[in-house]
Amino acid sequence: MTPDEILSHPPRVLTQEQREHYFEHGYLGVDQLVPAATLAELQQVTDAFVDESRSVAESDARFDVAPEHCADAPVLRRLKSPDEQHDVYWNFATGLVADVAADLVGPNVTFHHSKLNFKWFDESDTVKWHQDIQFFPHTNYNVLTIGWLPRRHRHDQRPARCARPIARRRPLRPVRRRGQLDRHAQRRRRRWS
Repeated sequence: MTPDEILSHPPRVLTQEQREHYFEHGYLGVDQLVPAATLAELQQVTDAFVDESRSVAESDARFDVAPEHCADAPVLRRLKSPDEQHDVYWNFATGLVADVAADLVGPNVTFHHSKLNFKWFDESDTVKWHQDIQFFPHTNYNVLTIGWLPRRHRHDQRPARCARPIARRRPLRPVRRRGQLDRHAQRRRRRWS
């Protein structure tokens, strides 16, 4: 669908101005979109998974843990497929998140997958600028990555920079260079193999 076709559908949760901002700039940040009760429920379930990860010594099918992870000081990097781990995540993904996606790509939304990444505010979790689209199993570039950054987990009140304006309009970086996977693709392949 074109932006004009998408904008012709009434918004579900975003304002028309927010939708237009997305199409002009390529990203959107919305404060306090998640109702407080929903956010509290998500945080409670997430805290329970962090506590559960204390019993894990190395990454497994559910948890991706840092090398320094231990029972006394858990360093959980990722909860894999949280929507499959608890109904609270599934309801969030198929409710509010799906409505946000429909507001930005049109009403025919398909859920692909989810993951819950944790950032612990040290150098070990720094993520440099990158394009995720090369790693999506799609030929359709009308794909969204939707992320939430609860303020409770922020170490300060400065706005987090999670997107670059109109990054989606820039040329995609090649994944292969001279027949070799670039270092980002190599790292990702090692992590998931």
